[in-house]
Amino acid sequence: MRLLADENIPRLVVEFICSRGHDAIWVGKVAPGIRDREVLSLATPQKRTLITFDTDF
Repeated sequence: MRLLADENIPRLVVEFICSRGHDAIWVGKVAPGIRDREVLSLATPQKRTLITFDTDF
């Protein structure tokens, strides 16, 4: 599964997901501080499912 974890997802959770064989990228590592639109701009072309705790995304 190809995932993009928003910055509010704990790093340890992302590492756990990766250890289970999933392709996960964490916004906190690759582009900290970016806005919601920019997060979607990362996920969409790479066909990644976004995971977030942001309730107003």
